[in-house]
Amino acid sequence: MRPLFLLAVLSLTCQLQAQSTLADLKARLVKQPLYLRGRWRDDKLFFDTSGQLIGTSAPTTFTIAGIEIRSVDLKADRLILKGRRAGLEFKHDQPKRVVIDKEAVQIEIAAPPAGDYTVPLERILTPKLPDLLLAVPSYWLPFVQQHLLPSELPHAPGAAGSSDQMPSSRSSRPGPDAPSAAQPFKVGGSVTAPRLVVQAEPQFSPQARSMQYAATVLVQLVVDANGDPSHPVILRPAGLELDERALAAVAHYKFVPATSNGRPVPVEVNIDINFQIF
Repeated sequence: MRPLFLLAVLSLTCQLQAQSTLADLKARLVKQPLYLRGRWRDDKLFFDTSGQLIGTSAPTTFTIAGIEIRSVDLKADRLILKGRRAGLEFKHDQPKRVVIDKEAVQIEIAAPPAGDYTVPLERILTPKLPDLLLAVPSYWLPFVQQHLLPSELPHAPGAAGSSDQMPSSRSSRPGPDAPSAAQPFKVGGSVTAPRLVVQAEPQFSPQARSMQYAATVLVQLVVDANGDPSHPVILRPAGLELDERALAAVAHYKFVPATSNGRPVPVEVNIDINFQIF
């Protein structure tokens, strides 16, 4: 009889965890701090019965991948979720979740055979921000690993060996006149600072502009011996996609390169990118 008892317990557990009634779905979803696992940019998203996206949607940054669901409509053939996109602002290196009022999002999920939406919802939504941070671009890695990932989690997979990765400024460095083969020079002593000669204005993200959000992004990069920027790293983010907009502007910068004893050399510099509302 023991196997039958265990089977009954397992069956009861599955029934308790099932997400098949309107009341269950509302309790789980409405006004909860959720994030889109796929960081999908589109505001109208369609999924099959397993939670697989139908069609395509370009990914966006994790700082505007949140969602606040406001209504749940359970139909015979699909589940319809409507809500507002949510984002992250950063204050003192800590994320603050904010709802973007004008960003309406609609998600439709085809009805699973048994009417239980547990599996597709798990694949589409998560309440845990770290679930979005295990495969961030290399320019986010130092900040994410130090400030946003729990210490018990491993570093983001694929980080090692990324072609555009640059170590954080908090890591140890050799002296300014004797970098290793993999390290840029540091300004000081015989090493002069590069001089900015071409600058591009950063463009606000629609989310930040709609919220009148002014902020500053601190970017670390290497100015190579030709005066071109490379290996960007976000040291102090602003959120709401302003960090990516800052890097897009910096990519168009041009410098008179730094020199060491009159010879052009690559150097590491920090640059503030300001987003101001006028």
